[in-house]
Amino acid sequence: MIRQTYGHDQSTITITIDAATLRMMEANEIAFHYTPGVSQAYLSNGPIFRYDFCIATAQDFLAGQGYDESDGIPAEEELTITVALDD
Repeated sequence: MIRQTYGHDQSTITITIDAATLRMMEANEIAFHYTPGVSQAYLSNGPIFRYDFCIATAQDFLAGQGYDESDGIPAEEELTITVALDD
């Protein structure tokens, strides 16, 4: 499960994932990347386009919720972070 919403002025994005997505990100070493001017961030092991940048890693989600590791996080738990977008 992945849910993305933008702040009212489009300068931030809030991303919510479930524990299964977090574990998939860790196992595959992928992160959320953002293309300026595009409406959604995407999961990838690196930027696809020249101006893309990484906005959230699995470690960012863990730290944002006060966890050190994903072991023991219930499958139904949702993890949310808000990231500033520097277009």
